[in-house]
Formats: sequence, C-alpha cells, structure tokens
Amino acid sequence: MGFFSRQKRGQNTAPGIPSERHPETLMDSGDLALDTLANIVRAYGANGFDIEDMEAAELTRRCDAWARHILTGTPPPLGGFEPDESETTRFVPPSERCWGGVQQFIRNHRRNEQSCILDSTKQLRDLITEIANGLRSAISDDVAKDDLLRCEMSALSDAVQGNSLQAIRAQFGKTMEIVSTMIRQREARYEAQLHSMSQRVRSLRSDLAEVRSKVDLDALTQLHNRGAFDKVLARQIDISFLTGQPLALIMIDLDHFKQINDTHGHPGGDLVLTTTADAIVRVFTRRSDFVARYGGEEFAVIVVDVAPSDLKPLIGRLLQAIRNLRIDYRGATVSLTCSIGVSAYHPEDGSEDLLQRADQALYQAKQAGRDRVAVELGLEDSVC
Repeated sequence: MGFFSRQKRGQNTAPGIPSERHPETLMDSGDLALDTLANIVRAYGANGFDIEDMEAAELTRRCDAWARHILTGTPPPLGGFEPDESETTRFVPPSERCWGGVQQFIRNHRRNEQSCILDSTKQLRDLITEIANGLRSAISDDVAKDDLLRCEMSALSDAVQGNSLQAIRAQFGKTMEIVSTMIRQREARYEAQLHSMSQRVRSLRSDLAEVRSKVDLDALTQLHNRGAFDKVLARQIDISFLTGQPLALIMIDLDHFKQINDTHGHPGGDLVLTTTADAIVRVFTRRSDFVARYGGEEFAVIVVDVAPSDLKPLIGRLLQAIRNLRIDYRGATVSLTCSIGVSAYHPEDGSEDLLQRADQALYQAKQAGRDRVAVELGLEDSVC
C-alpha cells in the first residue's frame, strides 16, 4: 500500500527478476511507520459517522487524502478541500509533509465527535426524564381519581342496598357525572402530554448541534451546589421510578463546625470545608455518584444502582475518612467527625420524601452522640 510510490533503499534487483526477499524487508523502520500511520488514518475515516461539522463520507475522503499525503507527499487536504485527480506521485521527503496538519485534523474531528455524542446523550437523557416525570405524574393523578371513583361506587352500592329509588337515582347521576368528568380530564391531559412530547421531540433535532453546558458549582468547594442537587435528585427519582434502579440519599453534617469557625475564623472553616469535600469525593469515585454542598457545613451524596449490602460499608468508609482528617492551619491541627443520615428511595417517593427521611436519620445520628451513621433502608432504622 504505502511503498508502491517510493524509492526502496537497498533494492537492487534487476527488472523482471523476482527478489528473493519479502517486500517488507526492503523497508526501513521509517517506511513501516509511515505505512502504519496511513493505515490508522484510513481506518479512522472508514469508521466515522455523520456529525454537524462533517458527514461520514466527507471524513472518509479527507482521511484518504491525508493517507496519500503521509505516504507520498501529495497536497494536504486543507481549507476548502477538493480531491485533485491530477495529484502527482512524486516522492516528497517526510520532512516536507504537513505532520502538524494531520494531528490537528484528527484531534479537532475527534473533539467534535465527542461533543456530538455527549450532547446527544444529554438530550436523550433529558427526554427520557421528561417522559418518566410525565408518566409518574399521570399515574399519581390517576390513583387519586380512582380513589374518588371507588368512594362514589361504594356510595352507589350503599344506595342500592337501601332500596330507595330516589337515593339510587341521585347517587347514580352523581357517579355518572364524576365518571364523565374524569374521562374528559384524562383525555385532555393525555392529549396535552402527547403534544408536549411531540414538541420536545421536534426540537431535539435542532438542539443536538448546540453544546450547552451549565455547570452549577459551589464557589468554595467546587462541588455541585444546592440548585444542581435539587435538579439531579428530581431527575434520578424519575429514572428510578421508571427503571426500578436503587437510589439512596446520604446527608453529611460536620460535627461542632461552629466551634471550628469560632476558634480558627472563617478562613480556617473554609479550609475545613474544602478538605472535607475532597475527602468525600475520594470515597464516592463512580461517575454516577453525585456529590454536592447542600449548605453551610452540610453535604449530600446521591448514589444510584448500589445494593443496601454494598451501601453500608461505603458509608462506613466515608465516616472513617472524615475521622482520619488532620488539617494544619496556622500552627494548629484540626480534627473532624461528622454525622451521617441515609435514606433509600421508595416508588411513592418525591424529592421531599427522600430528603425528609434522610434528614430524620441525620437527626437520629446527632441525638445518638454524633460521629456516627443512621441508616434508613426501607427496613428498620439503624444507628452505628
């Protein structure tokens, strides 16, 4: 492939007389490197996909042109590239070839592909979350209306048992009116939801080209802030409702933090908070783990797809990691403990339910003497 157009060093075989050596033995390591690089570039182009900046067919053309440039020194596909059928196979020394252009082309295209994939994944995740949230809301609303209908049907049954024709007629009319109203409301709601989903799907295509990254970070600790936490918790609850994926919320509160601030001032307290944030992140290392500063000296971690049996030792490691911290500040050493409360998601939960149970568990840990964990895992509460 790559050596067809180059002068082979050490090839002295006369025309028409087959060489006794394999052709690859006629190439030095530099020639082999050029062939390998050209093959890599061609393989990259052959396995591309359409993105906004470049379609797959165009990527293949450009990679083939770069491969020819690497091998023979034909013009590099820069700027408004168009393939030149009259490209010469004149040998151009490797030192005169556009190596920087090759690197920049591959690097830039790879970044564009990454942006496209990340943005598409986010858009799809947002759409699934919206659908899950709508489904969850619809089911909750239907459950409430079904309860009302059951009450009316029970009242109608009682009227029938009472043998009063007037009471039966009155209750029957009331029940039918409620049923008719419920049917109209459900039809209207479903139509509105379908319209909303259709609008969302139509706008998805135009949104795919835009890279939108809104990072909600706490200025001090560089963890996610409360606003980001609220949005992610609501989204994860919708996903867990739809998929049945386990979800747990961990609330962490530094013990006696006010004393630290009073003794070392706010700069010392800030150092304690940033050091604690780093310790929490080192314990929860999975990409799906979401660590946030909830407020003041309180932190929160959202953990998904972890069984209760695996969650307890993980929280134990967090408790010990905080105990092990020794923070030097202006000649003093600050040691820490923390109280931790944990709650697990149940299908009927909203964000407030999960937060309330985690907060109750945190209160139990404090009441039990601090420097410990209170865990609510849908079974019985435990403090350790």
